[in-house]
Amino acid sequence: MKKEIIKFYSTEDNFIKEQSGQKPNTVRKVDMDDERFNILHAWVGYNNFDLWVVITNSCNKTEYFARQVKDVTFFDGYVIISWRD
Repeated sequence: MKKEIIKFYSTEDNFIKEQSGQKPNTVRKVDMDDERFNILHAWVGYNNFDLWVVITNSCNKTEYFARQVKDVTFFDGYVIISWRD
């Protein structure tokens, strides 16, 4: 199965919660000129490839984690990306 990886930065406070599993999602403003959002949209439509998200700490760019995406919800100009622990 095909695998896609998308990358985002998170603020340090959010990064700590996301990495620990306390907050197993991220919310982003949609920009369809950004290829990441096209990949998310395709996954929602077909769900025929493994989708992974890599979150990097915006304050310390050497800190990051990767999770497999389990749900993507588009709502009112935003997208909620949820992952498996």
